[in-house]
Amino acid sequence: MRTNQLVFKHTKLLTLIFSAVVSLALSCSVTLIGPYDEVTDYGIQEVQGEIFVVLVTIKKNLINNQGQDNAYLNFKATYNLIEGRIENLSIRSSTLPKYSLIVQQLTALQNSVEDLERIHQIGLNTKADTSVINTIENAFSVQFRSMIVLQNGLKRKIR
Repeated sequence: MRTNQLVFKHTKLLTLIFSAVVSLALSCSVTLIGPYDEVTDYGIQEVQGEIFVVLVTIKKNLINNQGQDNAYLNFKATYNLIEGRIENLSIRSSTLPKYSLIVQQLTALQNSVEDLERIHQIGLNTKADTSVINTIENAFSVQFRSMIVLQNGLKRKIR
């Protein structure tokens, strides 16, 4: 049973990494995109902070042998908040002209958060899961870097 869970976790990790790479690839093309939107930019940064608070909390609990504190139910409200913020950003972005690339990035981010949530539901409560969290952190870092690069490029266009 534990082997199946590990295989599922690694499959989800690969999906998360793939989503991050796709998001990065999508952000490289900035030619046909709308103007900079400060609300979207700050919203992305806010979501980034919330996701990394979750990941750092989980990792510290694992390192400090407090894996029981990583019970999914302890984080469920935070996942709902994060997913709600991403959906809010997606709706806003979909109303802005030429923001389909941003909407695609937000959709990829939403999928990554849902994958993380599914992995968390299986369980992240042993020190061995620290490497899983490290991989997830790296994948989210790539994803957010691509989003921030795009936002910074849009900011430069207005200066």
